[in-house]
Amino acid sequence: MTRPVAIVSGAGSGIGAVIATRLASRYDLILTHRHDDQDLDTVLARVERYGAAAVAVTGDLTDPATIDLLRHEIDHAADRLEVLVSNAGAYPRIPWRDLDPDAFRRQIEIDLVTHAACAHLVTPAFTARERGRIVAVSSVLIRLGRVDLAGYIAAKSGLEGLIRALARELGPHDTTVNCIRAGSIEVPAEHTVVPITTQWWHAHSTASTSNDVANLLTWPPPFSSWPLTTPASSPSWRSSHHYPAPRRTASSRANRVPPAADRRRRRPEPRLPAAR
Repeated sequence: MTRPVAIVSGAGSGIGAVIATRLASRYDLILTHRHDDQDLDTVLARVERYGAAAVAVTGDLTDPATIDLLRHEIDHAADRLEVLVSNAGAYPRIPWRDLDPDAFRRQIEIDLVTHAACAHLVTPAFTARERGRIVAVSSVLIRLGRVDLAGYIAAKSGLEGLIRALARELGPHDTTVNCIRAGSIEVPAEHTVVPITTQWWHAHSTASTSNDVANLLTWPPPFSSWPLTTPASSPSWRSSHHYPAPRRTASSRANRVPPAADRRRRRPEPRLPAAR
């Protein structure tokens, strides 16, 4: 039986690696990772154990040569392509006083332009087949802010604007475009932003894990037949609109209790069912 194909960018570690593993039981995979290293080899071996045929594209997605390699793989799988999980990114800490225009521009390239490039590559296949799912991974920091991450936060803010625009534009082609606004996720990169020990992290942090993001992205099953939004996105399980608008789906502050005046005006958010 021929299986559909999903793309996961930044799949060599962290959130992307877990998402790729979760999708491997249903999809063949095109994975991207910056380096051809042991982390990528581990992910490839894992997804193949779950039955996925997988191909890896390695390189910097800001490099046109890497985008050309990814385009070649997409063209080869266009008749089966159904899903793009746009996850790749980086967040080096650079104080604002040291963030010159070139460094700022580089951050926008990494955390915004690469998402646009990947979405642009899959659009012809999705619109031709009138079927597609795009999910980008954003960050709760666009609401909270954080010192030394101005470039990253600006890029992720732009990403959410892009997702809203694409949801409107591609929705009439039965292509849903959504964004997961992840809270603090315990991955190695997070420890470079918050340099504390793992023991302290588990004792004091409210951080989620990469599995929590993967649970959200792949629920409810089957992944390929549902708009990737939470039950809170619409009065019914499926969007009641002709084209689905993107929804905020994951945030470390999602369960914050609003002030008393707010509680009188707002209905409580529906709870997501527990992951199966």
